[in-house]
Amino acid sequence: DIDARSNSELAFDALEAARDLRLRSQRGNLTGSTLRSGRDMTVFAAGSIRVADTTVGNEQSMEAGADVDLGRYRVGGASTVLAGNSIRIGDGEARGQQWMSAGGDIGFGRVAGDDDVHMEANGGRIDGALLAAPDAFLAARDRISLDLARIDGRLNLASSDIHANVS
Repeated sequence: DIDARSNSELAFDALEAARDLRLRSQRGNLTGSTLRSGRDMTVFAAGSIRVADTTVGNEQSMEAGADVDLGRYRVGGASTVLAGNSIRIGDGEARGQQWMSAGGDIGFGRVAGDDDVHMEANGGRIDGALLAAPDAFLAARDRISLDLARIDGRLNLASSDIHANVS
């Protein structure tokens, strides 16, 4: 297990834990290149979270007071990402349920999974290139824009302006 806490910024190149990984930046940002956890990972930052590559064996939980910026993530179980401002994801995939809630916008290149995907952009919009899941529930204050949504079952979209290609 790795349990790291900082009263200011928490920066790293690569961290790998055979079991659980817990990181907490009390007053600043959390930035790094690679995070690997054999079981569960919990990350908190009072500021922003920026990680290029994340791999988690079971459950992932991330919470930031500002932005969350994830280049790539692979999660063997459920994934929860909460941001006071915006969430940006390059390529994300989880085997369990995915939950994302942002005070601002949510933007992604690809989000895919074997279970439900829930996204809430409470203060902005959701913009995505590819969303693939059995069921998806998206809500945005301003707009939802999806280049392609591959949904096997149910797709719920709630916003004042919706543009989506669904297959």
